[in-house]
Parts: sequence; structure tokens; C-alpha cells
Amino acid sequence: MAVITATFNAGTPITNVVDIGNAQPLVLLMPNDWTAPANLKCLYSYDSTNWYQLYHSGKEWIAPCVPNSAWVLDVNLWPKASFIRLVSVFGGQEVNQEAERVFQIVTN
Repeated sequence: MAVITATFNAGTPITNVVDIGNAQPLVLLMPNDWTAPANLKCLYSYDSTNWYQLYHSGKEWIAPCVPNSAWVLDVNLWPKASFIRLVSVFGGQEVNQEAERVFQIVTN
């Protein structure tokens, strides 16, 4: 297992590019604080240049961010990805995070 970080810099709605390699994301660990009422969505890329919203069965993956919680990720939904970015959104609009927010992605 490995733990990879995804960081929202203060004043931004999107994390750094996270290189997952061929690992399988298993658990998403939320930070202790979060600018509410924003949710999370995920962008996927095979080359860190072209980005695609993560969908499964015709539905976009959007999840509430519950501070200091752990989300078990469905391995059928989350591909072994080369690169991902998390996005802070609400009502279809990106939401800037007020402070730095660090997520941890546990992989196999």
C-alpha cells in the first residue's frame, strides 16, 4: 500500500496533478477542514494534459466532503489511473478552498 497526497492550495478549486501510476485507488481520506457546502468531483487523465470528468453508469462521480472521514472507493468505478485531480464544486460551479486542504489517497 501507498499513500499519495492531493492538495488544494488556498484560494483554488482544484488540486495539484496526482500521479497514481498503475496503482488502484482504494480509500480517500478527507482533510480536517473544508469550505462548505462544496462537494468533490474527480478528473481523470492518461497523460496529465487531457482531462476527463469521472463518470460511471452515466452518472458523474460527485461526493460530499465530510471533514476527517474516510471514503472507501469502488474499484469498479475508480480506474487504475495515470493521473487524477480533485475539484471542489457546488451547484455546477467551482468553489475556491479558503485554506490549504490535503487529501490522502490510499492505493494498493
